[in-house]
Amino acid sequence: MSASQPFAGSAFNTVPSSHWFQMPSEELLIMVQRRLGLELSCLSGISTSQALGGIPIDALGDTLLTHHNHSQRHNGVGKALARAARQAHPGKRVLVDSLESESFSPGARPDVAVLNGAGSKHLLLEVKVVCPISSNPDSTGEAGSYVAFANTAPGLRRGILGCGEVGGRAATDAKYAGALQRGHRVTPFIMETFGGLEGDAVELLNDWARLARGQTPPGEEPPWSARNFIPYWSQVLSATAQRAAAAEILNRVREEVATRNAMHARGA
Repeated sequence: MSASQPFAGSAFNTVPSSHWFQMPSEELLIMVQRRLGLELSCLSGISTSQALGGIPIDALGDTLLTHHNHSQRHNGVGKALARAARQAHPGKRVLVDSLESESFSPGARPDVAVLNGAGSKHLLLEVKVVCPISSNPDSTGEAGSYVAFANTAPGLRRGILGCGEVGGRAATDAKYAGALQRGHRVTPFIMETFGGLEGDAVELLNDWARLARGQTPPGEEPPWSARNFIPYWSQVLSATAQRAAAAEILNRVREEVATRNAMHARGA
């Protein structure tokens, strides 16, 4: 379903005239192979029946993304989103992962917060950049094979916004209960590692595009493929998420190769 996700292909519309759209060839290769559903060349010589550090390998490297440090993709998307927020809300303070948020969002620190002034209601964004495929069968439902974000968004939204008891499923407490009680707007900004944006994230970018009058950031000369707000920021966000996922896969493979080489050297 990666091909049907909104803006999943935006990263491949980039023109590297700006540093925001430049990327190492080895990362771009992994991005393209994952996009086309091809076995990753960086896994050449490593059978997909083997495991890296006890983690089973799949041809696209997805299971490696579920057992690694996710901070690079998360922080990269969060910073890019904050840049987009500052363009859409000139003059407003935009916080990124700030302890200051405890004053209006107790118990939950938003990744990005757009402040509307003292005593006002703020916009709080919780960023999630997740892999839809897991080595745990309980975490990878059949619906994800047919519907974009079916394996990720519903559970993430319940955790962020809360949900009452439905059928046999117990109620879920909202992570942002304190902020919601104070009347702040909490928006999940959910992406998958294939670079697509979930519905609320798409709607948010559309809202910001109207505020920014459809323009790209002031002072920047975007490539011809990103002359307006939505193309520009969808390319930045999609490329950021997919580049970070590729880097995570590469780092994990390199760690394993180094470990195997060291074991081989000791046994030689």
